Amino acid sequence: MNDLPALLNVCLQTGNSGSDATAEFFDPEILGRVYVAPYLEFSPEFSFAITAPEPCGYLLAALDTRKFEATLAEKYWPALQARYQFAHPRFKPYDLEIFFMIHSPEVASEEISRKYPSHMHIDLLPKIQGRGIGRTVIEMLFEKLIAAGSTGVHLGVGISNIRAQSFYRKLGFSDLQVQGDALLMGKLFP
Repeated sequence: MNDLPALLNVCLQTGNSGSDATAEFFDPEILGRVYVAPYLEFSPEFSFAITAPEPCGYLLAALDTRKFEATLAEKYWPALQARYQFAHPRFKPYDLEIFFMIHSPEVASEEISRKYPSHMHIDLLPKIQGRGIGRTVIEMLFEKLIAAGSTGVHLGVGISNIRAQSFYRKLGFSDLQVQGDALLMGKLFP
């Protein structure tokens, strides 16, 4: 996707619980290589760039979390692990956190992925927040996931990102569990 560099930048600019994380990273791409790039490559039918007119947000999802994780284990993580074989000496703490995630990718719990088989995440730059864009594209995603047979969707949101948690609750998400510094939330489909 030719929007990849711009979407990697959106990820960085929203990577601190919705706030700009640029100063927190030495490598400006490492965060997006984990949270954006694999969706564009392996789940393009559920990945959307939000433009106004340049990319200023995205909504990324996978229909089947378990299959998506298995695909990444086989086809994505090995190449990224080779690219990031060694931690750069100038890595900051957040670079190192993502570096270790690349080498030990997180997987959804069996309990959550069984009940909420799909997963998603959305990031919008501040200039387009509060206009109803997030709600609109998420509702569109719900329709696509339901049409594809999903029975539910889950996501992780920063434990300190109270504003985003409130937004998701208004969309029908419920709190599932705390995992590290993230709150996992889920929504069942009718």
